[in-house]
Amino acid sequence: MTFVSALLAPGRSPEIPDSAAIYDFLIGDWDAEVIDHEEDGSTLRNRAEIHFAWVLEGRAIQDLWISAPRRYGTTLRRYDRLTGEWRVTWINPVNGAENRLVARKVGDDLVQEGRREDGSLIRWSFREITPDSFHWIGEESHDEGKTWRCGTEFLARRRRAWDREALWVATNGDGFEHVRLSLNPIVIEGVVVRRGLRATYRIECDAAWRTRAVSIDDRLVPLDGCIDVDILASPFTNTLAINRLALEPGQSEEIRVAFIDPANATARPVEQRYTRLDANRYRYEGLASGFTAELPVDEDGLLIEYPGYFRRAW
Repeated sequence: MTFVSALLAPGRSPEIPDSAAIYDFLIGDWDAEVIDHEEDGSTLRNRAEIHFAWVLEGRAIQDLWISAPRRYGTTLRRYDRLTGEWRVTWINPVNGAENRLVARKVGDDLVQEGRREDGSLIRWSFREITPDSFHWIGEESHDEGKTWRCGTEFLARRRRAWDREALWVATNGDGFEHVRLSLNPIVIEGVVVRRGLRATYRIECDAAWRTRAVSIDDRLVPLDGCIDVDILASPFTNTLAINRLALEPGQSEEIRVAFIDPANATARPVEQRYTRLDANRYRYEGLASGFTAELPVDEDGLLIEYPGYFRRAW
C-alpha cells in the first residue's frame, strides 16, 4: 500500500454528520487568480492551483495550495466530534507559517478564525460560494479585531473535465490558439498567441450556443447585446456562430457579432454572414470588410483549417 492510497479516502466518514458537512463543496481541483494586497497599497497578481481531498478514513480534508513564489502549502481540516467544530491547521514551508484556526458558518459564508504566533488575529473566509466557484479572503487584525486588513484574495473556479481540446497553428508560423471545451455547461477556455501578444479568454454560452459572457485576461468584455462573438486571430470563435445557427445545407444567415480585440479587451459590433455549403463546409463573409473564406469543420463544428491563416494540429 502506497502512502497516497493509504492517506486518501473515498468520501466523508459517517462519523461526521450531514449538519457538519461545511467543507464538502471544496473536494476536487481548482484554478484561481491570486491578488496579494501589499501594505504600501500596491497589488500583485498571480495564478494558483488548489486541490482538496478526503483523508484519514474520511475524518479530515487535506488540501494543497500552489502559487509561486510565495505559497506551496497544505491545510488539514479535522472535524472534532467532542466540540462539533472544524479545526484547521495551515503549514507553508516556504515562509515558515503555521497557523491554527477554528471554522464556523456565518450565513452563506464559511469563516475560519485564529491567531498567529505573534498574537495577531487572522480570518480566512470562503464567500460567494457556488458549486464551481468561491471567493477566498485572507485578513489580519493587529488591534483585537477593531480593524481588519485584507492581505490576499483567491478567485477560484473548479477545474473541469474537458470534453474537447484543440490546437490551431498559424500557417506563417506566427502564433497559435489552444482551447478546452466543456459541453455541459458550454464553457470555453482558450489562449491566443501571436507576435507581441498572449491573451487568455473564457467564454460561457447557454445550451443553444448563445454567448452569455466573455472575459479576456480576467477582464469582462461588454457585448452590447450581441449573442455571438468573434475574437481577432481566433479560428475557434467561428464555431460559436456555426453551432448556434445550425443551418441546413444551402441556408444562409446574417448576424451581428461582438468583434473583440484581445490586445485591449475591447469589442465593437460587426455584421457577418454564414452560409452552409454542404455537411462540413461553411462560407464566412465579413460584410463591411468584404473578406470571404470557406471553412471546413468537423462533426463538432470545430474548424479543420482557416485557409491561408490557420491549420488544426489536433
